[in-house]
Amino acid sequence: MRDYVNPCYLALARQHGFSLHTIEDLSKLLEGQTIMIHGQHYLVIRDWFKLVQKTQEGILK
Repeated sequence: MRDYVNPCYLALARQHGFSLHTIEDLSKLLEGQTIMIHGQHYLVIRDWFKLVQKTQEGILK
């Protein structure tokens, strides 16, 4: 099991106005903002997300 969310899934959800279970509305995030999901930090870059901090605390159990 991965210990992070694939940034491709975040980008698809944001571009099409979808949300992921228990995550805020991704379409409202602005470029340069970050979001923390399961202890991992993702940066919004244009229509994409970049995993910027991968930590042990984000491991899914």
